[in-house]
Amino acid sequence: MKKNLAREISEEVEERGFSRVVKVFSLREIEIINSELHEFIQSEKAADDWFSAVDAKGHKNIAVETIYDAHLKRGDISSIIKNKNIVHVAESILGGKADVWRTTFWIKPHGARRVEWHQDTFKSEGFGSFPNVNFWLAFDYAELDNCLWFVEKTHFEIIDTSVFRKESYVKELEESPALPQPPIDGGVSKLALKPGEGVFFDGRCLHGSPPNNSKHRRAGLVIRFIPKGYQLRRCVE
Repeated sequence: MKKNLAREISEEVEERGFSRVVKVFSLREIEIINSELHEFIQSEKAADDWFSAVDAKGHKNIAVETIYDAHLKRGDISSIIKNKNIVHVAESILGGKADVWRTTFWIKPHGARRVEWHQDTFKSEGFGSFPNVNFWLAFDYAELDNCLWFVEKTHFEIIDTSVFRKESYVKELEESPALPQPPIDGGVSKLALKPGEGVFFDGRCLHGSPPNNSKHRRAGLVIRFIPKGYQLRRCVE
């Protein structure tokens, strides 16, 4: 990837919290990767939950599935996260050498529930806010009504957790399985992706995704980068 392009993407993330769509693999390349990982994903995936989740009443709320740190289990996934173009941009955003802190496969089978608006502050682990940049790589088509949605310029500060428990917002979540408007003001951007494409974003940028009402699976791999040598410390939120 050319230095100028990496700098432009870095500036986008710094400015609004997320980048333009970036192509990393061709459709044929990601098709081969999908085929090679099919059995692994089927056997390793498990239902997940998160702090901001609220079930819609009277609906199935089919679980979103995840696989954590698959790169530690398979060399081919480790090769993906070492892709020089991905790493180069991540280091440009962070302003220096980077380490991969964690990877997560996010898998939405047909009918799977939404992922509510949230910031990646890993509340259950007590990490709070820390410098990080994520790359979300699409393994399947993620269309406008089924992709990552971001709220621009929300990465500059941490939103108090009470905002996600406001009565009016929780009521919206309980009354419909759809992803409602975010609980704070801000412009919403929807990043549709083709397999092999991805988006860089600051984990603190408010984001979520609607339920998967398409006829196909919607899976992606999130690669989480932090500054090289950075020591995560638990805190009280």
